[in-house]
Amino acid sequence: MKRSGQHSHKDLEKETGQSGGDLAQAVVETVREPVLVLSGELRIKLANRSFYETFQISPEEAENRRLYELGNRQWDIPKLRELLEDILPVDGRFHDFEVERDFPHLGRRTMLINARRLREREPTAELILLAIEDVTERRRAEEELTRHREHLQELVDERTKELKVSNAQLAEEVAERKRAELRLAGRAMLLDAVNRVFRDALTHETEEEVAQTCLAVAEELTGSKFGFVGEVNQAGRLDAIAMSNPGWQACRLPKTKATRMIRDMEIRGIWSRVLRKGESQIVNDPASDPDRVGTPEGHPPITAFLGVPLKHRNKIFGLVALANKGSGYDSADKEAIETLSVAFVEALMRKRAETGRKRAEEHLRQKATELEAKNQELDAFTYSVSHDLKEPLRAIEAFSQFMLEDCADRLDEQGREYLLKMANAAVRMKRLIDDLLTLSRASRQPNRPSRVRVGRLVREVIEEMAPTIDAKGATVEVQKELPDILAGPIRVKQIFADLLGNALKFNESKRPSVKIGVRAMEGGMATFYVEDNGMGIDPQYHERIFGIFQRLHRREEYEGTGAGLAIVKRVVEIFGGRTWVESELGAGATFLFTLPLWTQATASAERKVA
Repeated sequence: MKRSGQHSHKDLEKETGQSGGDLAQAVVETVREPVLVLSGELRIKLANRSFYETFQISPEEAENRRLYELGNRQWDIPKLRELLEDILPVDGRFHDFEVERDFPHLGRRTMLINARRLREREPTAELILLAIEDVTERRRAEEELTRHREHLQELVDERTKELKVSNAQLAEEVAERKRAELRLAGRAMLLDAVNRVFRDALTHETEEEVAQTCLAVAEELTGSKFGFVGEVNQAGRLDAIAMSNPGWQACRLPKTKATRMIRDMEIRGIWSRVLRKGESQIVNDPASDPDRVGTPEGHPPITAFLGVPLKHRNKIFGLVALANKGSGYDSADKEAIETLSVAFVEALMRKRAETGRKRAEEHLRQKATELEAKNQELDAFTYSVSHDLKEPLRAIEAFSQFMLEDCADRLDEQGREYLLKMANAAVRMKRLIDDLLTLSRASRQPNRPSRVRVGRLVREVIEEMAPTIDAKGATVEVQKELPDILAGPIRVKQIFADLLGNALKFNESKRPSVKIGVRAMEGGMATFYVEDNGMGIDPQYHERIFGIFQRLHRREEYEGTGAGLAIVKRVVEIFGGRTWVESELGAGATFLFTLPLWTQATASAERKVA
């Protein structure tokens, strides 16, 4: 039974009035693609116009020829033979067999072949319908589309890869920024910790307070539960100079015993490696550490440990020990405490230096007080001795004079000479005592420098010594501009008076001449000179003449005790200067000395001293 709408070949022949061959030819001619009708022997029975036009072949070249013989035998394809000769007789059809060949007049083309077996009214008259479709452009378009798709996919893959890389880089940058922020925050905390150590150290009175601050800061910085700061003592054992409160609170030992335990400790256990190796130690599993020696009764259990050595001048002298950070210690904690330890050592050494300085100042004050008392005693003793010494001298001088006046007629010449020498000796002795007192007081009296106008002071000295100058027939020339200095006016006046007096005394020239001036001003010091044209001094005595009671001439030739230049030298040294002489025998002498210049800068120092 046939379905509605279906027709057999016979029905079509009846309806159209045409035979199967005519009908097939009509259908073939209607199709736009190249179509062939082959015999069972694969000879071309019929071809449509599209076939001839497409492959540019004439009917004479095609009809009754086997398919494989056409053109340059481009259809002679083993697979096609198999399909037409073996598969088609069995299956009756095949679809979409693709052929890619070089065709005459067409070039390289891709053809899609579909075949169907047809039967005529006679069973032996078998026909094959072969449809050929040129899909070259379609394939090219598909290939182009594929290439574009692949290229697009490559671009997508490349872009995806770039995005993944960019995302990874961005994620790394974000992570690095977060790490940088954490590092910056850590550095800020560390800087604040260091500043706190230095700041608090300024108000602390003892080294222990400085160490306690450092320990507290270290615990806060690392999140440690407790810890201690220890220092190696002279016996090579450890003294804890700071310990955190939680350790004390948890300890069940009596306070006095616990205090003894943290002093003079044997260097052993985990923390001893810090001192032995001289490097920081992190132990986050103390229970399994080979150096573990346990803890005292009542001591909190140690779950994590960080120890950092304390160094001063490349020498290990102690450590900071921290314990029980919840998450364990890492390199960041180690680096932070190592940095903090440098600040702690600096603050500790400053406090020790300050303590030492205060002790030294206190000791110096005590010594100064003792020295002041002794100086006062010495002054009193000196005054008493000089008074006691002068008293018999005055008696000797007075009685000698009385005898010379009242008993001269009863004494011979030699007796009178003896009495005169006795009186002169008493006078010289009094002068020696006075000079000794002057030298002694110059060394002991307090030094209170002030502004000294040297030009005015020198003129006063010249006015006071005018009788001596006139008696010698001498001239004294003073430089017009003499600088002001920072010294004691009375003592500076004594310097110029002694030097001018010597310049006049030891001068036997017919026209004695003395010059007073300043040679140089440098390094905050003024170099003054007193120059004369007297007898001069042999260079071998240049140092000797500044000694106490040193004379180059006999007492009978020049009066004096020989203490003048010693007093000048001592006074100059009191104000930080020095004294020397330039002279040759018979060529005059130039005495030089230096004293500090007065400036606006030294005015403040002058007021402070005053």
